[in-house]
Parts: sequence; structure tokens; C-alpha cells
Amino acid sequence: MKFRTKLILGFSVVIFFISTILGIVCYDYNFRRLSEKAAQSLKFYSRQTASNVDFTIDSMKHVTDYILSDQDMLNAMKTLPKYYQKSSFSVGRTIVHNDLLDTLNSGLAMYYINRNFYRVIIFNEFGDVASSTNTGSKITNKTRNTTSIDWLDSAARRHGKPILVAPHMDGWGIRESKEVFSLARKVQGGDFGYIEVQYATDKLKDIFEVPDSDIKVVAFLPGGGEKYCISLKN
Repeated sequence: MKFRTKLILGFSVVIFFISTILGIVCYDYNFRRLSEKAAQSLKFYSRQTASNVDFTIDSMKHVTDYILSDQDMLNAMKTLPKYYQKSSFSVGRTIVHNDLLDTLNSGLAMYYINRNFYRVIIFNEFGDVASSTNTGSKITNKTRNTTSIDWLDSAARRHGKPILVAPHMDGWGIRESKEVFSLARKVQGGDFGYIEVQYATDKLKDIFEVPDSDIKVVAFLPGGGEKYCISLKN
């Protein structure tokens, strides 16, 4: 083999190794850059989604706080059970009983509540039901058997603190039933009933929307020692 050929072959080997090393270095650098960028994007999306979910849950809790801080509504919830201490109602007692229910229904008939939530219900074990939706397709079934509601015991054990109820089919509708998730709490001090604030899960699409269609967003919601999962893929 001629010296010139050996020299060219030697340079080729050196250039090959240098190119290989540079390629590995560039690949590693670009991979780390892309990984860091992806991690930053995921962190941003997760924080944004968590913030939006927290805001939604906080707004649901604020509704229950509003109800419990309204003295007329709170008094109505505490007074209603007294009308079941006797086996029958007099006309006067029936009128007052209906007035108390009207107080609760009127308190729930707010534009803010009807615009932002699927349904808000106040009910007790005696069969009294007040609802924010009493007309149209979302009319409320006020004869529902509430003993079948599976989160009542969990709410009672929370001693007035709210619980989150996993996505489920709304059991209060007469004409339609949508999937909702709820925030619920028991009114403390006696058999004064429960408050349930429902949010339609299809409205979560806006909360879970991210620019990257390949990203699947999952939210784990703590609820009385359990974790509920809400998952939507854009």
C-alpha cells in the first residue's frame, strides 16, 4: 500500500472518529434540550390544569359556604326537621314548612349558580329537597330515594368538611341525566341535611384543553382519603 493511500486512509479514520464523537455529543445535547423543553411544557400544563381544577373546586366550595352563611337558608335547614316530630301536619304547619322550602329554593335561584354549575341541591333524610334547577330539561326529581346515595356516610364522617364525589351519572334528573362530579357536605349540628354542588364533566374539556393533542391530562382529586381520577384526552 502506497504512503499516499495510507495517509488518506488514516485521515479518513480520524475524521470518522471525530465525526462520530461530534455526532454523539450533538445528539446528547439536542436530546437533553428537547427533554428539558418537554419537561418544562409538561410542568407548565400540569400547573395550569391543576390551577384551573383547584379554581373550579374552590368555586364549588364557595357555593356551600354561601348557603351555610346565609342565615335564612341555614335557619330553614335547621327548622325543617322539627316538622317531622309529629305524625301529621296542620294547615298552618304545612304553610310554614312550604315557606321554608321556598326560602331554600329562592336562595339557590341565583344567576351565578345556574350559569356556573349543573345543579345545586339541598336535601335531608325526611324527603325535603330544594334545587337550583326546577324547570325545563333539568327539572329536579324531588321524590328521589336519597338513602341510595352512596356518599352520605363519607360526608357525615367529615364533620362538615366537603368531600369530592367521583364522576357519576346525576341521579336527580327527571328528563335528562348527565355525568357530573360533585362537591358535597353535611350540615352540622343535627339531622339538618346535605348540600351537593354538581359540575358537568363535559365542561371540563375547557379546563383540560392543552395545545398538544398527544398529551393526555389526568387529574387525581383527593376525596375523604380516596383519590378520584378525571381523565380527558383532547
